[in-house]
Amino acid sequence: MTKGVFHMTEFLEKLQIVLQKYLDPFTQKLMSNKIVSAISTSMMKMMPIFIGGAVFSLIGNFPITAFTNWLTSIGIKPLIDSLVDTQTNLNPLIICFIIAYTYVKNEKFDGLIGGVFALFFYFLVIPATIGSGETAVAGYAISYFGGTAIFSGMIIGIIVGVLYSWIMKKHLVFKMPESVPAFVSSSFEPIYAGVIIFGLALIIKGLFSMTPYGDMFTAVYEIIQTPIVTVGASIPFMIFIYTLCNLLWFFEIHPTAVMSLYSPVLSTILAGNVRAAMAGEALPYFKEALAYMSSTIGGTGCTLGLVLCIVLFAKSKRYKQMKTIGAVPCLFNVNEPLMFGIPMIMNPVYLIPMLVVPAVNIGIMTIVSNTGVLSSYSAMVAVTSPWTMPTIITAFLAGGIPLFLTIAGIILVDACLFYPFFIVADRSAVKEETELEASELNHTQDTAV
Repeated sequence: MTKGVFHMTEFLEKLQIVLQKYLDPFTQKLMSNKIVSAISTSMMKMMPIFIGGAVFSLIGNFPITAFTNWLTSIGIKPLIDSLVDTQTNLNPLIICFIIAYTYVKNEKFDGLIGGVFALFFYFLVIPATIGSGETAVAGYAISYFGGTAIFSGMIIGIIVGVLYSWIMKKHLVFKMPESVPAFVSSSFEPIYAGVIIFGLALIIKGLFSMTPYGDMFTAVYEIIQTPIVTVGASIPFMIFIYTLCNLLWFFEIHPTAVMSLYSPVLSTILAGNVRAAMAGEALPYFKEALAYMSSTIGGTGCTLGLVLCIVLFAKSKRYKQMKTIGAVPCLFNVNEPLMFGIPMIMNPVYLIPMLVVPAVNIGIMTIVSNTGVLSSYSAMVAVTSPWTMPTIITAFLAGGIPLFLTIAGIILVDACLFYPFFIVADRSAVKEETELEASELNHTQDTAV
C-alpha cells in the first residue's frame, strides 16, 4: 500500500507541474480579465441582498402549514412574498449596475456614473409600453426583469462599462472654462459619454424592433441565454463542472474562475424557480436546483461525510485535532481547515473521493427527485438561504422531512465513500506519530546517557 501511495504521489506531483504550467496561468489570466473580474465581483456583491431577504423568506415559507396560514390570515405572508418577488425581479438591474460600476471604477473613473448610465441604457432598450394598439399602456413588462433578463443585464453592464471607460480614456469630455470650480466642471465631463451611450441604446432598440424578436432582451434570451442554460443546467454538465472545480482545488488551483462564469447559469436556474413558484406554476428547474443543493455539502468535495468519519473513527492525534478545528466550519460549508489542515490538497489518498462523492450526490438527488417524494420543495427558501447555512437545515426548511432525510441519507453515503480512504490516511498518521514518538524517546534517552 505504501509503495502504491508513493507512486501515486509521484504521478500527482508530475500532473500538478503540468497543470500549473498550462492551466494555472490560464485561470489566472481569466481572473485578471477586466470583464470576468467585473462579473465575478457583481455576483459576490449580490450576497448581502440574498442574505438580507433570506430571513424574511425563511419566516414566510417555514415548513409548518399552520404557521404560514396564520401569517396569511394577518396579512404578513403577502408582504413577505412581495419582498422575495421584488428581490428576484431586480437582480438583473442590480447586476447590470454593479458590473458597469466595477469595470469603470477599476479603470480609475467614476464608477457611479458608469453604473447609472448602465441602468438608463437598460430601460432605454426595453419596450416602454405593455400591449399594443388601443389597449397599450405605458410601463415595463415584468418579462424584462427576473431570471429571463440576467444575461441581458450582464451584457448591458459590460457594454456600458467598456464604452464609458474607452470614451473617458480618449478624453472625449465636455470642457468647462478654468474659472469654473472643479466639482462643477467634473459633473459636466461625462456629457459626451452620455450622448454616445444613450444614442447607442436607441440604435440597438431600433434595430432589434425590426427583427422577429422585437427587442434586445427577447433576442438575447432566445439566442444566448436559453441554449447556455439548457446545456449548463443539465445534470451531466453540472457533474462535469463540480468535478472540474474539485480537481482544480485538489491541485491548489482555486476554482473561482470557473464558478464565476457558471454563476449566471445558477442564478438563472434559481430565479426561474422562484418566478414559477410565485406564479403557482411547476418549477422549470426542480431537479437541477436539488442537484445543486447536494453538490457542496460541507464545502468543496462534499467533505461533511469525511467529518463524520473523523468524529466517529479517528485514532490519530492529527485527525482527532480536526474534530475541533474542522468539524464546525465544515457544517457551515467552510472546509478550508480540512483542506489545508489534514491536508486534502495534493494528498493522493483523497483524490478519488473528492472527485467521485459530489458526482454521486448529484446522481442520488436526481434519482430521488424523480420519485416525487420531494414535491414539497420550496424554491424561495432554497434560493434565499445563505450558502453558509448548514445544508441539512436548508433541506428541512426548503423541503420538510422528506428533503431533510434525503440529505441526511446522502451524508451517510458520503461517509461510507470516504471511510476506506480515511482509514488508510488515519492509520498512516498513527504510524507516523508512533515513529516520531519513538524517535523522540530514543533521542531523550541518548541525551540522558
